[in-house]
Amino acid sequence: MSEDQQKIPSDSTTSPGPFTLYITPETVVSDGVYGFLKGFITGAAWGVVTPFHPIVSPWLIPPTEVTSTLRLVFRYKLPTVGVAMMSNGLFLGGITGTFNLSSSALMYARRKDDIWNTLFSIGVTSGIYIPIFTNNSRLRIHNRIIGGFLAGSILYSCVT
Repeated sequence: MSEDQQKIPSDSTTSPGPFTLYITPETVVSDGVYGFLKGFITGAAWGVVTPFHPIVSPWLIPPTEVTSTLRLVFRYKLPTVGVAMMSNGLFLGGITGTFNLSSSALMYARRKDDIWNTLFSIGVTSGIYIPIFTNNSRLRIHNRIIGGFLAGSILYSCVT
């Protein structure tokens, strides 16, 4: 046995164990931010490759021999790609951020990491986002609020 292995205490009251939760309010917030950023990037990538306009729309790239292979993936002209990326990114980022934040907050409050945290966060997220799905004006307001928070946080990080 090496010297490093002998220094590890064998008493379970002194060693934390493999499933100890190191969760603080800062880790709860960082988990929500991480969920938002992960969903934002995924939604933005989805916004680049998903078609929303009809085939006869002037916003689509016209089929030519040069763009025929690119058109299979990138279907929009430049102005609408940014709109689709931001819209999908903000919406999916909000969903994943809410899910992670509510799950981590309940885990912090209960000091347990189990399936009930996930079920609770599914209920919270669906309760918030089902009304937003059903109304386009609520969706626009949601994206403007989340976009404002994102722009404000970027501005704050640049100023400080």
